[in-house]
Amino acid sequence: MNGFKGVNATFTSNAATTQNAQAWFELFNSANQVVQGPTFVQVSFKAGSTQSFFFAIAPGLASGTYTAKVFVQVAGQAYSATYSVSVAIS
Repeated sequence: MNGFKGVNATFTSNAATTQNAQAWFELFNSANQVVQGPTFVQVSFKAGSTQSFFFAIAPGLASGTYTAKVFVQVAGQAYSATYSVSVAIS
């Protein structure tokens, strides 16, 4: 993986009150198949707070290009856009 260990994601709450949420992570291969996850971290966002998360990439993935997706859900509904990033593993 040439030093690449995972994905960092930062989210900011725009809510007026504290929200119990889940920060989700999924990793897809070039055929759009999930190869890691979905997995999440349970978190409490205070109103207006910003939190950062690190999602480790599983070791041993084959060389290739993957897409990592992260998003936040509150009460089972997405409260952020799904953000994607291309990841090359060689």
